[in-house]
Amino acid sequence: LPHDLLCFLNAQLDDYLRREKSTLIGKVLAKYPVDVYGDFWEHVDYSKGPAVWRGSGDYRTLMSTLPGYLAVVDMSPNTERSVHERVTYATRLKTVCLTNMTPFMREHFPEVAEYAFTFDEESIARSVEEVLAHPDAVVDAGFAAADRYERQFPSEDYAKTILDAADLVHARLSRPVVQNFCIWSGSEGQSAQRR
Repeated sequence: LPHDLLCFLNAQLDDYLRREKSTLIGKVLAKYPVDVYGDFWEHVDYSKGPAVWRGSGDYRTLMSTLPGYLAVVDMSPNTERSVHERVTYATRLKTVCLTNMTPFMREHFPEVAEYAFTFDEESIARSVEEVLAHPDAVVDAGFAAADRYERQFPSEDYAKTILDAADLVHARLSRPVVQNFCIWSGSEGQSAQRR
């Protein structure tokens, strides 16, 4: 396939898989006393509680309130060798992040890997229930994971990696390898361009 078409199809598939998996997580979370943040959760019924959908929140507000939570739930990208940056943000703030199990989690976050889940309702529910049942152990795991992570990946190295990546893109590529992709919405099948 032409490169641009392959990038387009890959973006569509990735978007679809993430939506399916996040919807599964959202529906399980609806059964627990948790706060749900973010846009595009209208398709999950939070009206009966005990979960509360807080809507979207700006980054600074979320980061300032995050340490007050026992744990945070996130879904990592469709890859086995990394986690979403929210996992690392939570870890640096000593907050356990419940996310899907990957080899990266086992290797770099063993203290909190026991709370990771697979993509089925029972596994996600087990992770949430374990956290709610043992808050002291969760706090201890969050501090231990933060200590390990800071030793393995100092903040200075993280900043340098971002700067090195930006330099590489600027030096080697005539244009960034970023593709447009479409999200179909509405009954008319109209598409909205996103970058």
